[in-house]
Amino acid sequence: MGIRDRIASVLAFKTLPVTTVTLVIYAAIYIAIAVLDDLPSVPPPKRQLGLNIDTAYDDLHKIAGLPHPYNSHQNDIVRDYILGRVQDAAEYSPFTTVDNDLVSNATFGNTDIAAYFEGLNVLVKVDGTQPELDGVLFSAHFDSVSTAPGATDDGMGTATLLSLVDYFSKHQPKRTVVFNINDGEEDGLYGAHAFLEHPWFNLTSDFINLEGAGAGGRPLLLRSTSTRIAQSWTNVKHPHAAVISADAFNRGVVRSGTDYTVYTKAGRGGIDFSFYRQRSKYHTKEDSIPSIGGKAALWNMMESTLLAGLALANDEGSGSGSKGTPVYFDLFGEAIVVTSLKTFYIIDIALLAVGPLVVAALTFIAYKQKKLYWSPRGWGRTFAAIIVGGGLTISLGMIFVRVNPFIVYSSAIVVFASLLTLSLLSTYIVLELFSYFLPVPQQKSMSLIEVYIFWWILLVIATVYAGRSHIAGLYFVTFFHAGVLAALLVDFIEHFTLPSAPRRSSRRAIAAMNNEEEEAGGAEESNERTPLLAQNGRAIKKSDIDEGNVIGLWLVQYLLIVPFPVILVTQVAVMLLNALNQTLVDGSPVRTVYLAVSLLSILSFVPLLPFVHKLHRTVPYVLVVVLAATILYNVFAFPFSENSPFKVFFQQSIDLDSGENAVRLTGAEPWLSRRIVLELPSSWDAKDPCGLRDELRYLMPSCVWPGLEPHVSASSPSEWLSVNSSETAPGIGTLSISGLESRACRVYFDKPIRTVSVQGSSGAIQEEFPLSEDGIREVRLWSRTWERTFNVSVAWDVESGEDKDSQNLTGRVACEWSEDAALPALQEVVNFLPKWARVTKRTDGLLEGYKKFSLG
Repeated sequence: MGIRDRIASVLAFKTLPVTTVTLVIYAAIYIAIAVLDDLPSVPPPKRQLGLNIDTAYDDLHKIAGLPHPYNSHQNDIVRDYILGRVQDAAEYSPFTTVDNDLVSNATFGNTDIAAYFEGLNVLVKVDGTQPELDGVLFSAHFDSVSTAPGATDDGMGTATLLSLVDYFSKHQPKRTVVFNINDGEEDGLYGAHAFLEHPWFNLTSDFINLEGAGAGGRPLLLRSTSTRIAQSWTNVKHPHAAVISADAFNRGVVRSGTDYTVYTKAGRGGIDFSFYRQRSKYHTKEDSIPSIGGKAALWNMMESTLLAGLALANDEGSGSGSKGTPVYFDLFGEAIVVTSLKTFYIIDIALLAVGPLVVAALTFIAYKQKKLYWSPRGWGRTFAAIIVGGGLTISLGMIFVRVNPFIVYSSAIVVFASLLTLSLLSTYIVLELFSYFLPVPQQKSMSLIEVYIFWWILLVIATVYAGRSHIAGLYFVTFFHAGVLAALLVDFIEHFTLPSAPRRSSRRAIAAMNNEEEEAGGAEESNERTPLLAQNGRAIKKSDIDEGNVIGLWLVQYLLIVPFPVILVTQVAVMLLNALNQTLVDGSPVRTVYLAVSLLSILSFVPLLPFVHKLHRTVPYVLVVVLAATILYNVFAFPFSENSPFKVFFQQSIDLDSGENAVRLTGAEPWLSRRIVLELPSSWDAKDPCGLRDELRYLMPSCVWPGLEPHVSASSPSEWLSVNSSETAPGIGTLSISGLESRACRVYFDKPIRTVSVQGSSGAIQEEFPLSEDGIREVRLWSRTWERTFNVSVAWDVESGEDKDSQNLTGRVACEWSEDAALPALQEVVNFLPKWARVTKRTDGLLEGYKKFSLG
């Protein structure tokens, strides 16, 4: 074997080199993402940047030991601890001030709901050395839901802010820094609304909001209002960011809300930094310190927030820089790319315009020089592979939706493996069939052209969405397109090194090359030394135009087209799987998850299509085995486990006049009615308790039946809520409301009212959150003190000529209770739940007691 043959065996465009490179690169990508997707370890104390992870972890234990919703006595205990911690930090710092805010209240609207809230925020201000600069706000909420200790949501955010208060009280920044450690976020983002009424809010222009929408794992740069602010994340050591999460959040794919929304509507720019994994444990008892897996998650939030916060707090040009929509993504959690969507938009326009011109010009030159050996029967095979592969992959996803839709909930990686395997297998089979029945000498080259056209079309779509809808999450399409364009330019280098074809027509030349025998009878069988085309003393051998003899350049093309784009799209797929797969029990559309993963699966192998026909024929056999095994698992495996529990949403309501009560459980079927409600003894005498739809939970299936009696107080239920109503004039009246052992009440109206005012409020409605012009159907009332009497003045339209009854205003007054000790019905659900299920709250109160009223 000669030197050239030895080199060719390693670097030529042949089966063994292509298969080896493919296996190595894809395996390296998947293994690297799997390994580096985990949390980095906590550094030793000397490298903790002036923070103290042990102190923060101790804070977390004090904050997240028990559930502590706003409407609970445990909330007061947690607040007292936080207040004491920041007062200790400020005691010896001349530039740090603490405000125990027991004054701020807010009245605002949300669709047809009006809310009145009295804040219990703990505020800290660290004066900057350049007070003329706008300040930076750091925000997190310390309340939890009634069914969770809140270690992630938002105990780690609060512990992080306590650490940053310690840090900045010793290291004075250039810009003033304000901390809003707020209360009441879980039930309506109320603490942020209350802070809008505090004078310190006007000191700030930028913010970092810390949140938890899961249970541990790596926190994610969820969204950012501008490129300038997002660039603060370039200082983070281990960044985790994907702008597609912002697109999903902004379009309601993830049904959740954070204080970020309040601050941005009030004109501030900032960042939402949030935990998002293990959504199945979110708002359940599993959102606890043992579930976060040690100190690493807390440290990652602390370190990232400090480094990004320092960049903002010492930025003297806070009002300058790009304010447009950002594009950002991390690479293996070790680096981050941040630029503006406008920059991407300009690049995309240039690529769309210049790319086709360059390709067309080079094609024309190669054609004129008779160096193109593209056969007409070679066109369309790549598009056929994409269409067939994409169709089969999406169909498999829809089969999972049909037969076992929640399998992605606990086995997302197995589902992803199935879809990836079918994508590669189906495209391989299609291209192999074309190669067998319609072989062409330049299949890689022709496939590159078709792949380029495919990505050019997708880039048009991405550019339109970027320009019209400011969707930034399709940034990876730019890299796919640019990589294919570069590979295509390298391909023309190959063409220009080929011998020119004889002067016979191109079609006749290609036809001759595709024949394996001479047309003349008795001719010898062709081989590499047989002239295929000969004219005027010139000859072209098959080996002269055989892509398999090209050494090196194919590898350059492969490296341009495959690794980096596949890294980007795989990271997006993994992030989306972690973010969306366990939102299904919250009512998110099942098809959305499978469709997104199916599309990303096929896109991850489109760059490979020019090289697929060179893969070894053992590859499809391995793929068939993997596909069969994963499909069987995905079809028959049970979709829930103790580590990925099913969630049911609980609420009990009681008519305080009659004493009749009802327990409502909401959750996905068939597990709700067949595996959970049937196990609850209190439901056994109910006739057809299930089959309802829950309007508060996106019309999810719901079951209702008479439950065990609650025990809020030793008093009779009729004494738990006091309601007095009086009409002061036609269409004007007052409701006086007081709840025993509660500081949260509501008023539901049978017809909309025009205005509402609560005694003790400032009287002003937050202008960014006005009351509905179509009328108010519900008023929510929150007091910072227990058993407060709310005096609510309302006005409604009274039409002349109406009878007396139709002029009246009727409805229900209710108060909420959020502590589970007085609710045997909840304890029954907890005690009889299977090991693979957990209970969470349906709405603000675990128990709602109500009385009817009439004004008029």
